[in-house]
Amino acid sequence: MKWLNKLLVAGLLVTVSLGVRAETVNVYAASSMTNAVEALGQTFAEQTGFKVVNVFAGSSAMARQIAHGAPADVFISANQQWVDYLVSQSEVSDLGVTPDRVYPLVSNQLVLITNNRNPPLTDFDLTSPESWQRLLANQRIALGNVSSVPVGLYSQQALQALGVWQTIQPRTAQMNNVRQVLALVERNEVPVAIVYYTDAIASKKVRIIKSISPDSHAEIVYPMAMIKETNASRRYREFVLSQQGQNILFDFGFQPISGSHDPNR
Repeated sequence: MKWLNKLLVAGLLVTVSLGVRAETVNVYAASSMTNAVEALGQTFAEQTGFKVVNVFAGSSAMARQIAHGAPADVFISANQQWVDYLVSQSEVSDLGVTPDRVYPLVSNQLVLITNNRNPPLTDFDLTSPESWQRLLANQRIALGNVSSVPVGLYSQQALQALGVWQTIQPRTAQMNNVRQVLALVERNEVPVAIVYYTDAIASKKVRIIKSISPDSHAEIVYPMAMIKETNASRRYREFVLSQQGQNILFDFGFQPISGSHDPNR
């Protein structure tokens, strides 16, 4: 009978183990969502008992990893381009990302930042090449990679619209994600950088010099794509889209998407 009891216990452990794995949701999210997505995951796990595994990197790197088989259940990108990439990849593979499984979440804003220890900038004009030349001198501005990283793509659009891209382009230090951009300013390795508003307010080492007009670039929209439809991922999606989930995102400085503003907030 002892061997039978051991067999029953072993079977129970396997069942429990499989159950735990089935209740895990793997969330791949843009670096700029780190603090907010961690808070979402913690609250969701506390309320539902599901386990949340978060992975953060640049949206472009995440999308490529998912296309090559990374075990993501949910992907939150910093722009639509990399979700569209996964939709296109799904057309020639069994990835399964379709437009009806993509949900716009929130918006963000671009800001120009500097290290708190730097002196105040007076009379700085975002539209003046001379102002930028004086500011940068022999130094560089940190940006996201303008060919692939969403914050870099938005930044280039804004600087082109402001008429100063040709002046700034030779003086750029382009990074693989917005947290790397932020880190350069936090370490005072560059005098200024363009990051998202949410990253700027999350750091105690930087301050905002100027807000960059949303009219100078495409709207910054974070879409959430469902990679795998599991019970856990469906519950996670419902939570993130709920008023409670949206309020968590707003608490970290994210904004409603144009046309979806709640006047009661």
